[in-house]
Amino acid sequence: MKGNVPSLIGEIFTEEGRELTMRYSAILEAVADGKSTSGEITNKLYSRGLIEKETSSAVAPS
Repeated sequence: MKGNVPSLIGEIFTEEGRELTMRYSAILEAVADGKSTSGEITNKLYSRGLIEKETSSAVAPS
C-alpha cells in the first residue's frame, strides 16, 4: 500500500501540471506522521537535507 501512495499522488500532481518532488513527498509524509505545524514540517525536511535553511518559509505557500 505504501508504495502505491506516491504513484497515485504523482498522477494527481501531473494532472494539475505540478511535479511531485522529494520535498512535496516529504511534506506529505510529515503530515501523515502527525506533524501539524510548519515548524515541525520544516524541521523534518531540514534534517533530511531537502531544504537549505530551517525556515518555515520553505514549506509555506508564497
